Amino acid sequence: MSETAPDVEPWRRRLREVMTSHSQLVRELLLEGGGIERKAGPPSPLTFMRNHVAKSLPVLYTGAVDHWPALRRWDHSYLRRQAGKLQVHVALTPDGFADAVVTNRKGERVFAKPCETSMAFENFLDAIAQPRVDETGRRRRPVLYVSHQNSSLVAEFEPLWPDVGLELPWATEAFGAAPQAANFWMGEDAAVTTTHADLFDNLYVVIRGEKHFLLFPPQDAHALGYLPFPSATYHRTADGLGIPGIQGLQAVRGVHEVQETRGIQGAQ
Repeated sequence: MSETAPDVEPWRRRLREVMTSHSQLVRELLLEGGGIERKAGPPSPLTFMRNHVAKSLPVLYTGAVDHWPALRRWDHSYLRRQAGKLQVHVALTPDGFADAVVTNRKGERVFAKPCETSMAFENFLDAIAQPRVDETGRRRRPVLYVSHQNSSLVAEFEPLWPDVGLELPWATEAFGAAPQAANFWMGEDAAVTTTHADLFDNLYVVIRGEKHFLLFPPQDAHALGYLPFPSATYHRTADGLGIPGIQGLQAVRGVHEVQETRGIQGAQ
């Protein structure tokens, strides 16, 4: 006598309803105003830890680094004089999307990592000053992003140290330790970091321009469509950047598509 497999769809539907209700409840309790707090900084270590770190709530502080010379000095001319000859890591992508799920020329969906290269910082500055597309909309060059993460400010940009702080004293006191990494990132408006989760608390300081964040609360993780994809890396081709064949490459997990959910949007 054969047994009929149980219908699990009603349970899945109920589980989604419960998790959605939980997400909404947590958001209402923790984010009463519906957005990210904007405060004059710097904060006291106790206030920062109690109101934000302990609750895993984002915050935007204004004026927290007004004493940094970088705010007055940094433009392309100054950076070229101080750091132009340095060899730095640069990430290249055709469209600005690094660590993203894309379709290669064979029609295969892969998790594509950027092409990483080393170049003189002045060459990077020259490159991003050039148009990305021509009059017909044809792509002339890849999107460049100085975004190396292995404490690149310390490892690659020593001439810029006098202009900034390698740590924020109030944050160091709050966390009870100096930062494990201090990075220097510089890109153009087309550079996008796709959906991901960081294992550490992050503090971003914007010296010039803007950085936009789309933040998802932890309780909304169930709404992100995680699927396994083969891993690939962009490489240089005769006509730009392409993705090589994916056979035998390690499968990684990426966000294929975001289901209906409410993100918390903020900008620095």
